[in-house]
Amino acid sequence: MNLNPTLKQLFPRSALLISLDDEMSCFVMCKCAMLIGCWHRMQWPIAFLRRVSPEGRVIPSSKKQAFSEAGDLIFDLADPCPWNDLQFRAVLADFGTASVTLAGSGLHDILLGTAIGANAIGIPTTVVTDAVQGREPGGLPGDLSNEALFLLLQPFALLMPTTAFVSTTESGV
Repeated sequence: MNLNPTLKQLFPRSALLISLDDEMSCFVMCKCAMLIGCWHRMQWPIAFLRRVSPEGRVIPSSKKQAFSEAGDLIFDLADPCPWNDLQFRAVLADFGTASVTLAGSGLHDILLGTAIGANAIGIPTTVVTDAVQGREPGGLPGDLSNEALFLLLQPFALLMPTTAFVSTTESGV
């Protein structure tokens, strides 16, 4: 019995979903970069989720998915829950995604919607607590609003800091 399982054992076929917006702090961006490095080393899928307004969304004539320069997926989403996007669901199914790991900005809407939607269809979700941030609702300081959102997420997701991922990858993945 292995008492120190690797990241691949703990999170089989996990897709890293990173939400992006202009509000992302440098601290959160650095934590996301660490996670991206881990996922690239394991050759697991990474998707960047960008929130766009419904009227600003450009729908391409072909169903070809956009990729970053590193070969990672980019999804422009008009809905805070990416699971409502059939192409998003199809791509993750094609990768054989068994779980999702969430990081980035948008904890208040897109990451929250992603965690709740994944839970609804039976996909385990992990939120990297020190690599996420939300907007400050009603004048609450950022740390307090994130704590309130973490309380909402507890029934739907495992909450872990970045160091938990980095230490498991360095121990033998």
